[in-house]
Amino acid sequence: MKSRVLVAAMIIFMILSGATMVYAEELTVEPVDLELQEYLRTQLRDKLNITDAARLQKQDRYSMRDMEQICFNDIEGHWGREQIRLAYYWGLANGFPDGSFSPNSHTTGTQSVLMIRHLVGCFDALEYQETDGQSIDWELVPTWALDAMQEKTTEQIAIMSRNYGKENISRLHFALMLAKSLKIEKMDYDQAGEYYLDQDEMTADDLGYVLALREMGLISGSGGRFYPEREITRAEVVVILNRVIALAEEEAPERIEPEEKKDSG
Repeated sequence: MKSRVLVAAMIIFMILSGATMVYAEELTVEPVDLELQEYLRTQLRDKLNITDAARLQKQDRYSMRDMEQICFNDIEGHWGREQIRLAYYWGLANGFPDGSFSPNSHTTGTQSVLMIRHLVGCFDALEYQETDGQSIDWELVPTWALDAMQEKTTEQIAIMSRNYGKENISRLHFALMLAKSLKIEKMDYDQAGEYYLDQDEMTADDLGYVLALREMGLISGSGGRFYPEREITRAEVVVILNRVIALAEEEAPERIEPEEKKDSG
């Protein structure tokens, strides 16, 4: 009996010790700078003017929310149900012909390009430079998306990202696609800082884009990690896209620049 109690006590001690170690590990990550966050969010908000057409589409789809034909048949009980519905109202994401949304399925490069194109289409004045003769490898694009991908802005987003094919897309590549599509510049950062425990899995430039999105509150990680190579799901994608819309809808606060900006003249 005593030996069983001792074993149980040791197991509990190991679990608690492990939890303490994980917590201590998380504490080593640099926190978000709230003053910088608001400055960057204001900068992005100034660029994102939601069109009347986008607002009207949301209103129309929301007014039909109780009609069976727009209710995805596989999101009841899913943690992202309301986010998925909201993304549908804004026209950011649609389902499949069988009426499903498939929230836990991983997102392909093609799907990511099209969903970000829908996001960009909600705003005025997001225009891109010509692609200097670069082109899409159409063999990588699934047949069902060929027509949509030939639209000018969609093609430019695809070329900027270089991840537009049938293969599933990683969290990192989706973040880069989003940042470049919204014309978010990579952030200058202290390279001695530790922002994610797995940041060494990203290049310096890629980390700069990820940190810009992180500081704006558009993406996050888990347990102090970003998991750049983990494939992103359709539900995770719409949560991020909804955050962009929410930022654009915010009432702009009094403009306050970080200290280093104030002194720049």
